[in-house]
This record gives sequence, C-alpha cells and structure tokens, in this order.
Amino acid sequence: MKTESADQFDTDRLLFEALIEGDSYAMSELVQRHERWVRSVVYGVLGRSEELDDVVQQVWLNVWRRADSLQSPQYWKTWLYRLARNTAIDAGRKVTRRRGLWKR
Repeated sequence: MKTESADQFDTDRLLFEALIEGDSYAMSELVQRHERWVRSVVYGVLGRSEELDDVVQQVWLNVWRRADSLQSPQYWKTWLYRLARNTAIDAGRKVTRRRGLWKR
C-alpha cells in the first residue's frame, strides 16, 4: 500500500519526465505543486529580499530551460533543490556587488 506522499512523488516524477519532453502543462503543474517549497529554499539563502520573487521566477525559468540536462529523472527533486539554491546564491552575490558599487 502506497502512502499519499509516495503517490505524489511518483506523479511528480512523471510530470518531470513530461517536462523534459517539453510539456508546458507539466511545467505549470510542477510550479503549482512546488512553488512554496522553492520559495522557501530561495528565502533560506537570501533572507528578506526584494529580489525574492525575481529569483523564484528565475529558478522556474531555469527549470524549463535545463530540464533535459537531468539524466536521471528520479533525482529531479534534488536537482531542483540545487538549482534553486545556486540561483539564490548567484542572486545574492549580484546584490552584494551592487551594494559595493553604490558605496564607492
């Protein structure tokens, strides 16, 4: 007997596989299901930031563009976590550089 979270994981993996094939419905469904989680990952890196919405949007854009780079779809959630975290880190560095330029 599967649990609800196991069923969710299976359907998410199927959605991710459809995304790799270019299915825009799969993309919108993944965003709907995991937006809060991705937002939490980005917030964990950036903290309070006026950049939060832009960075989350950039994460999903990167997912759309790079989905086919994932060779093992069963690891899609780990891949998404790394992508969200790295995108947030890059955004944080840009903010820090801009602040440094303004101080000069």
